[in-house]
Amino acid sequence: MKRVLPIVLLAGGCHFVLDPDSVPPPAPSGLTYAVVSAVYTLGQTIASNVPSSGGGPVVSYAINPSLPEGLGFNTTTGVISGTPAVLSPATDYTVTATNAGGSTTATLTIAVLSTSTSATAIDFISPAWTSMAGACLGPVRIQAEDAAGNPSLLSSDATVALTASAPQVTFFSDAPCAQAISSVVLAAGAPEAAFYFRSRATGAVTLRASAGSLGSPTQTEQIVPNVRAGSCTIGAGSLFAACSIGWPGVLDASRAFLVVQAISDDNNASGVNVRCSLADAGTIDCNRYAGTGTVEVAWQLVALAAGIRVQRVNNSQCTGSNPILLPQVVNPSQTFVLFTAEGAGAIVESNDYRMVRLVGNDRLEVMNDIGCANGLLDVQVVELEGAVVERGVADAGLVTSVTVTTASAADPARSFLLHSARFTGAAVLCGYQIRGTLAGPNTITFTRGDGNDAVCQSPDLPAIAWERVTLPPGGTSQQLSVSMVGGQTFATASITPVDPARSFTFSSSQFNAGAGFGETSFNGDDRPGAAGARHRLAAGNRLELNRAVDAGTARWTSYVVELP
Repeated sequence: MKRVLPIVLLAGGCHFVLDPDSVPPPAPSGLTYAVVSAVYTLGQTIASNVPSSGGGPVVSYAINPSLPEGLGFNTTTGVISGTPAVLSPATDYTVTATNAGGSTTATLTIAVLSTSTSATAIDFISPAWTSMAGACLGPVRIQAEDAAGNPSLLSSDATVALTASAPQVTFFSDAPCAQAISSVVLAAGAPEAAFYFRSRATGAVTLRASAGSLGSPTQTEQIVPNVRAGSCTIGAGSLFAACSIGWPGVLDASRAFLVVQAISDDNNASGVNVRCSLADAGTIDCNRYAGTGTVEVAWQLVALAAGIRVQRVNNSQCTGSNPILLPQVVNPSQTFVLFTAEGAGAIVESNDYRMVRLVGNDRLEVMNDIGCANGLLDVQVVELEGAVVERGVADAGLVTSVTVTTASAADPARSFLLHSARFTGAAVLCGYQIRGTLAGPNTITFTRGDGNDAVCQSPDLPAIAWERVTLPPGGTSQQLSVSMVGGQTFATASITPVDPARSFTFSSSQFNAGAGFGETSFNGDDRPGAAGARHRLAAGNRLELNRAVDAGTARWTSYVVELP
């Protein structure tokens, strides 16, 4: 047969010949099957399951994983047929229909059960979970089995009661975990029943499914706390410590952040400035520029199953007035910033104190006395859904206290404060260490010197960058004033009991060595360890602080935050 090709004329009399076979057909779409959830009986020939689709014609079909032995799949027609030869629990299969224009997929569920309807037991058939506390987990699948443990069918409905080893477990019928239930029905002739659950209890949590004479099988889930804490040491002469998080590590780094407090009795800036970052799923790396003195590091890993996004700027040189661009834009009204930094220097002075703040919705500004000289930072930008964040910059000048009035009021029972600062000029240590406090629903106070006003009112304090964070409903924040006198390195404070598995603690003031600093009267050698303290929750009802240097008095505004 003679083939005719159409001619397309263009302006100016030019033309070209278009081959219709060079234009791909529309991709197939809307693939489905006559039966999308099939229960077949062992040894009995099935009715052919035929696909249908829209869009362009399908050239080939593929299925993954392979069907149970005895069932066939036609890669040209997509038809499933045959006689199942082995038992198989309910399994999802993905069918892909393809042509030159693209592809479409459909998911089928197929089970092969025994010919016997005399089920004698039920059992869990989905794998156990390892996940964060508070996550909606599932589906958890239960099937009926015969005496040999083969999948079977019930001749009548069975009500399966759901219980757990801890009262903080709730069961649900739906994937969003919105419809609470206490039982599910495994229907006659159905291959399985499914449910979802959420656990606030942590560690090994055992689920039990009870159905009278069909038994009460169990399955143990591993539920990871929202907050895990630990410590490690950078020894004298060492520049680095790898702090182990422990099993199972960080499940999702984009939903986890670190709270760090590193303390040392050293007076060398290269030794006391410590940068800690999440190196991988199982390790926190802490680094410093020189190995003078010993550094004790306390860390808390805070993680949520949902409702949080954490971005990191790791190993970014301080950029002065040139902001650090974030990988993704954020909502500033629900975002706060945490940082640590290392840097060189023989003495602790104004260039070791830096203001780190969010500018707009896509960048960070880092500034010390001359721009940002010698810093190597790890910055965490935490966007918390449902939180309300107000921020600002205060100029304190040459005074020991300043008060800021916020634009809006906040609930003190759900709010905490974070701040960092830049200084200009030389001074003794107490002039550099400031403490911020939420003094009221719309009032913040900043102080330094802890009463040593005559000596500690300098250097000039041109910028305190502050963030007041109000937690989403259900979260709580306890603000405490904790103090130590000269010669004291340990202090405790009673708190309203909290769940340690979802609570963390820190102080308002961020220095290079983390969020554990306050104000001090110490005006001697430049040892920030006089104003820095490791924070620890003890038994859920007590806060403990340890500092490395017992010189002078010190005072912290500390927070204990319990997540919703």
